[in-house]
Amino acid sequence: MLRELEPANWNKGIRPFETAHIEHVEIELEISDTGAGKNPGRLWLTVMADACKWRVCDVYHQKKHHSLGMPPETMWELNVRTEDIRFPADRECLNIVMGRPYPRVLTHKGIEFKGLYYGSDALHHLRHLYGATLDVQIRVDESDIGEIHVLYGDEIVIARALRDDYAVGLSLWLHE
Repeated sequence: MLRELEPANWNKGIRPFETAHIEHVEIELEISDTGAGKNPGRLWLTVMADACKWRVCDVYHQKKHHSLGMPPETMWELNVRTEDIRFPADRECLNIVMGRPYPRVLTHKGIEFKGLYYGSDALHHLRHLYGATLDVQIRVDESDIGEIHVLYGDEIVIARALRDDYAVGLSLWLHE
């Protein structure tokens, strides 16, 4: 039996994936096909959400926690400060923040990642300044392994795959 989803009758679910809710949401994006002269209108997004996650937010976070002495939501509100959360200045910064981190060693060969070698003049400059072999961290956008970001101390440099004809635009999943 189908019934309208309203907060009063949501089944919250006790175990993950026991119950799911489906929502249809209209997206504020209009598409058009100028070639055919048709306007298909707005897009709709269909989302299925695990009800157990809603239970955590709706039930657990609202009740007094024994070790906190208050509901987790209240503790969050008292301690979160928007000035603590820096918004990335541009898309490049966001790629660095969101990239998956991997520890690597920078040598005269460059940096090896999943069988590919990466290099740049900036990496050569890092080695010249700080030593022949450096322990670095790389950040990888797994949807395009053509370039990586290399972090060493406060330095952040971009290194490109030496086989860029192969790696540019290639996902890590396809590479593996």
